[in-house]
Amino acid sequence: ISRRCIRPKWQSIFIQIANEMGSKKNGAGCERKAIAFMKISVIIPVYNAYEELRDCLESLVKKTQTPYRLLLIDDASTDVRIRPLLEQYERAYPYAATVFNSKNSGYTATINKGCLLAGSDDVVLLNSDTQVTYNWLKKMSDCAQSDPRVASVTPLSNAAGVFSVPLKN
Repeated sequence: ISRRCIRPKWQSIFIQIANEMGSKKNGAGCERKAIAFMKISVIIPVYNAYEELRDCLESLVKKTQTPYRLLLIDDASTDVRIRPLLEQYERAYPYAATVFNSKNSGYTATINKGCLLAGSDDVVLLNSDTQVTYNWLKKMSDCAQSDPRVASVTPLSNAAGVFSVPLKN
């Protein structure tokens, strides 16, 4: 969790809404917006994989009840279907924002950009081929908030290498 208050220009609408609703200071001296979706930013770095991305976004919208802000960062995809899909989600969902890298920067640079844009929000990095389950974000958030010593929460998966559910021999 970042202790810095970073406010990129594109966040101004969120700040305006928060100011209208009222705000309060958190322990780091940063304003914590009164709007719930400012607390968690889900960052999805995107590079091609149209069908997987479409399925990911559909599952995210259908299976996430916890308020969040969605940051979709396209890393200069060459698939011409990606930009219209991301723009469609940005238009349809007020909590979604898109960023388009002018050149391919790679995964690490792209998620670092997302973390900067998230400011002091809690951050969830979600791969663009992920299929989320019902209530996934609440469960992760509850784990993260369960103890002040928790700094990171990582879910298990059926297909995530080191983070996969172990198989019995």
